[in-house]
Amino acid sequence: MDVARKLRQQQQQNSSSSKSLTGRHIDLEWVEQTLQTLFKERQNKSLDSRIRFMIQDVMDSYEKEWKPEIVSMNLRNAEG
Repeated sequence: MDVARKLRQQQQQNSSSSKSLTGRHIDLEWVEQTLQTLFKERQNKSLDSRIRFMIQDVMDSYEKEWKPEIVSMNLRNAEG
């Protein structure tokens, strides 16, 4: 099964119980699950090395930049 299909299935499973964006609230758990799926695929040696490095870049950006911003945004929205 290809990566896109896995991600679509995961999104459909999660969409009924929690949306990734609901009233400017980002479901951090959904984001992490989706990225973990990508991260697992990065280990797939049948993928072109450029694709594997792109996935690694996304993971690095998420950990360094996106995740702290998402957490702080969710905290701000919860407070007021």
